[in-house]
Amino acid sequence: MSVAFPQVRCPECGADNNAFAAKCWICQRPLVDEAELVETLPIEAPAFVSGNYAKIGNVLLIVTLLALAVVAVGVWTVEPVALIFYAVLVCFPCLAVGITLRQILAAKDKPTSTSALTVVLIVVSATGLLAIAIGILFFTICLQMFN
Repeated sequence: MSVAFPQVRCPECGADNNAFAAKCWICQRPLVDEAELVETLPIEAPAFVSGNYAKIGNVLLIVTLLALAVVAVGVWTVEPVALIFYAVLVCFPCLAVGITLRQILAAKDKPTSTSALTVVLIVVSATGLLAIAIGILFFTICLQMFN
């Protein structure tokens, strides 16, 4: 059993063509005039182009950087040598989580991101930041115990 596709006859050479073809398979003449194909549509920006999520991601990253700088000043006043450990053990992971969170929020502006995956990644990132904050607390408690 074969499936019959709708056919269109070429006005130039008279060959039968698939109705979905743009050009005749023999003479390569367009089967539909360009004037028929062009239709003006109103140009409107899609809803995802607003950029609100990217702005929120930028603000969160700036707040993260400021918090890291404030804690770094505190660590430096308590023990200047501990600033190296603070940078390696706390700042780099915290910046990695903050940059990842910013990228996730910026990707939410695109239509290809799925909301469920975005929510999961934001929860994981926020949990990571909370774990880093607890690590900072533990780090400062350890510093106070050795002084």
